[in-house]
Amino acid sequence: MLFPTFEFVFAFLPLSLSLYWMTFFYRPTESIRVMLVISLVFYFLPNWLHGHIIIASILVNFVISKYVQKTGKIAKYFLILGIAYNLAVIGYYKYSFFFGEIFYYLTDIDMGLTKFILPVGISFYTFQQIAYLVDCYKEKDVDYSFWHYSLFVTFFPQLIAGPIVHHKELIPQFMRLKNLGFNGEWFAAGAFIFIIGLAKKLLLADNLEVLATEVFSHADKGDYIGTFAAWVGALSYTLQLYFDFSAYSDMAIGLGLMFGIRLPINFLSPYKSESIVEFWRRWHITLSAFLRDYLYIPLGGNRNGAIGRYRNLMLTMLIGGLWHGAGFNFIIWGGLHGFYLIANHAFQSATRNINLSSFKPLFVLVTLFFVVIAWVFFRAETLHGAMTIVYQMLSFSSATSEVIQVQPYMIFLIVVGFFITQFTPNVSQMFEYQGWKTPDDWQPITIFFDKFKFRKGALAYISCLLAASLMFMAQPTVFIYFNF
Repeated sequence: MLFPTFEFVFAFLPLSLSLYWMTFFYRPTESIRVMLVISLVFYFLPNWLHGHIIIASILVNFVISKYVQKTGKIAKYFLILGIAYNLAVIGYYKYSFFFGEIFYYLTDIDMGLTKFILPVGISFYTFQQIAYLVDCYKEKDVDYSFWHYSLFVTFFPQLIAGPIVHHKELIPQFMRLKNLGFNGEWFAAGAFIFIIGLAKKLLLADNLEVLATEVFSHADKGDYIGTFAAWVGALSYTLQLYFDFSAYSDMAIGLGLMFGIRLPINFLSPYKSESIVEFWRRWHITLSAFLRDYLYIPLGGNRNGAIGRYRNLMLTMLIGGLWHGAGFNFIIWGGLHGFYLIANHAFQSATRNINLSSFKPLFVLVTLFFVVIAWVFFRAETLHGAMTIVYQMLSFSSATSEVIQVQPYMIFLIVVGFFITQFTPNVSQMFEYQGWKTPDDWQPITIFFDKFKFRKGALAYISCLLAASLMFMAQPTVFIYFNF
């Protein structure tokens, strides 16, 4: 079920909130089970064919976690079993066809593998549970009830496309009943944030998607698109993805607050970054934290000198690219960001004693340029299409495309979009949220909009956004990260 739809906004959400609040008022100890049922209904309604996968995943991981918590060598073996199970499931549904194609190309042997419809949210709830198993092995004192664990995996605001929530951020909130139920200030803040996300998705992301799709589809077919159209298409997708992911992140946080739950910030104005290192502290923050804590550091992190550090960065980003999708373009995208990070760290080491503060605007532009180039591979369906667009972007040809007509309003939308990304406050800044200090600090959030206050004109502002969004709600597109 999509958040920006009439059935969700005017049916599922109000019914779910009413049921949840009534349960908390009359039988508060049952509110966790009711929230679990609500989350499962949310997942099963459009995805009932894949429902058994997430149910089996919860049961298997919960049982294995109990054995992992035991002391001795047996715990290590069960941890390996649990990780292998999770990787096997996601590998079968997400990567088997891709690797089957590679095997066929190398050996000319057709394994007859079928390309599955990807189970929604599988990449997110699989990573969350792998992290949980690892923590059970390391800490031993991680012990939650089946109901709390199940809700941790399925809590619907973050189930489909993140954030990848750490169990220490979420389950303790479920265990403190005083944080659940109806809270007027939290509900108001949550509704405000949800509507902002709704507007980003319907007014900006979905309109930018039209031109981005046209340019990339022609490039994938081998049509000539020209330098101007190539840049317009790349910039359109750069902004589409920004507002699409930002919208989902805002809506997830807003929904969580409506139910009395604080979800971690996953998106923090990444296009304002002055370096690729900073970009990854602002973009998909919880994925970056997972890759750092459960992949980069176990690989050795920066403990083995510069060469070891660069190797681990590249491996981490290649796997991060593959996590996003089964295709060479995603691997190339991850490899590009791995190279960017290596170059960024090398540059920082070389200029450690030089004051470069006056070059900050230039650093923002350079960072954004390389991010845009990488997004081309992330979006294109084929490697040929991606290379075509990148070549046209860098060739500065004066010839125009005969198949793509760029309307003036699209240029205006791109200009407005970049103005928003660079010069307007994000949701955290709007609410003067001070509890979140460092983007890479994966810690439980203790204070979140507790001092929420409507500013002058806020009600009129949000009412206008809601009214405008409703006009575009008839045919919303799927969130991009639903595909991962």
